[in-house]
Amino acid sequence: MAATDTQQNTGEKQDNPDDPDLSNELAETVVEIAEHYLGFAAREYLDRQCRLHLEKQLNDIRREDLDDLAMWVENTAPLIMDREDGHQLAEEIFRLKSD
Repeated sequence: MAATDTQQNTGEKQDNPDDPDLSNELAETVVEIAEHYLGFAAREYLDRQCRLHLEKQLNDIRREDLDDLAMWVENTAPLIMDREDGHQLAEEIFRLKSD
C-alpha cells in the first residue's frame, strides 16, 4: 500500500497541517489573502495563530474571531515580514468581518 493510501485512511484530514483542503469558506478566504503576503507559509502561520491565541483550529474560525485574529496578525506578522505588510494583512482580515 502506498504511503498516500495509508495517509488517506487515517481519518486525520482536518488535523493534518499539510492538507490544503479547508471546509470553512471563511478560513479559505483568510488563507487566500495571507498567501499574497506569505506564500506557501500562509496556512501554517494562520493555523498557529488560531491554535495558540484563539484556542481553535483554523478551520473552526467564525466572523466573530476575525477581530482577535487580525490583532494577533498585527502583533506577530512583523516577526516574519515587513511591518507595513503585516499591518495590511491584518487590515484585510479585519475587513472580512463586514463582508
